[in-house]
Amino acid sequence: MHPVVIRRAALVSAPALLAVSLVLGAYIQTAGHPTEMLRPIIVAAAGATAVTIISWALTRRLLVAAWIGIVIVSWVLGRQLALLPIGVGLGVVAFHLLARWRGWAPRSLPPGLVLGPPLALCGLAIYQLAAGGIIAPDDFDFGRPAPAAAASEGNLTSMYVLLLDGYPRADELLDAFEYDNAPFIDELDRLGFQVHADATSTFGGTSWTLASTMLHEPNELEPYADIDSTPDLWATLRELRRSYLVNVPMMDRLRDAGYRLEYTAAGVDLSEWRGWDETHDSGHISDTEALLIQRSPLAHQLGSWVMDQLRSRVDDSLEAWVASSKDGRQKVSFAHVMPPHAPLLWGPDEVGLMPRDCWFARGCSMYTVIAEQLGFSRQEYGEHLGWQIDAVNRRVTEAVRQITEADADAIVVVMSDHGARYQPHSPERFHTFLATRIPHHPDLMSSDPGPDGLFVRLFESVTQ
Repeated sequence: MHPVVIRRAALVSAPALLAVSLVLGAYIQTAGHPTEMLRPIIVAAAGATAVTIISWALTRRLLVAAWIGIVIVSWVLGRQLALLPIGVGLGVVAFHLLARWRGWAPRSLPPGLVLGPPLALCGLAIYQLAAGGIIAPDDFDFGRPAPAAAASEGNLTSMYVLLLDGYPRADELLDAFEYDNAPFIDELDRLGFQVHADATSTFGGTSWTLASTMLHEPNELEPYADIDSTPDLWATLRELRRSYLVNVPMMDRLRDAGYRLEYTAAGVDLSEWRGWDETHDSGHISDTEALLIQRSPLAHQLGSWVMDQLRSRVDDSLEAWVASSKDGRQKVSFAHVMPPHAPLLWGPDEVGLMPRDCWFARGCSMYTVIAEQLGFSRQEYGEHLGWQIDAVNRRVTEAVRQITEADADAIVVVMSDHGARYQPHSPERFHTFLATRIPHHPDLMSSDPGPDGLFVRLFESVTQ
């Protein structure tokens, strides 16, 4: 290949390669599936390449364009990191001025000097991903048979399960925040639900509770269960995801009985559940992408857009959950939506809220729930939580009504994975919301109300 072509390719690709390495660096601090990186990598690399080519067209100097691309990528994805390429660029300019003043023969900058640092950073990130177990062969399904997408119209009752993340139990809402959830509970009662006032989860975290719903013996999860004192929480979550938030034996039992398994994703990478026959993802922003925006100097400009994306995801997810009831095939339809868990999306009368100040200051994540970290008193936290619950209740009531009208015999479960967790080590995190509509066996969950073994118990009730 001609040296000029090699030089141009190296200079054009340097900003894109730097963008990829910075996205990989952000992903290292998550526990999500590797495929969650694909969209931010594509967007970041394409954006970096576009900036470089536009700069080239404007300046007519590819070396300057590559430097501009590296500076902008560093600024957008790394903030202070932009100071380094600015310093290097100024040093190069100073060297050329000195060379001209001293009459030295002009020399072009070797492309390896521009491409080398981004290439090294990308290699280092890939090494950390592999050596640290952040990416492992178990993350991929190469060589494994795909789950059969069975099911047609059958005679078994369909199941619709909605997980409202961090939805507290009614007694906790009343005691801690003086929020009376009786109107919502009364409405569910009119729709044929039994609301279990003493529902309890064994686990105080989302990934653990999700896994427990498909297990005969939830004590399998005990090695992962001590959330507060786990030495490496992210490594634990990755191991839990690889072992349990995949195609598990209970899913195959459901398929063998003729059920089609449909899943609506929440957009939180570490708790996304793979192995379902069909996954609906609205395509709105994920938490990994929100983290990248938070770290960029564009956080203030994009904060409102991020919250709009999250609000739209909620509505789209509930619409997908309802739409699954229009299909006559027997199915298990499971939807996971984040509210009322942080981020706090709605204010009074469902006015859209901005992220908390600590998010802009990088002092909390989008999903931080501890009141003190969010800058709330308990009263302020309770007020904001109440606004989220008001908005969620209205949407859930309408969704449930549509499902029961479409499928009068359907099993419908509205549940949470843990309580509000507004303060560290609080026992209320185990007090979960659980409302069940099981026409053929109304008291099925009464003796042991909670998410443990949920799908096992529902399945055995319809097949006995």
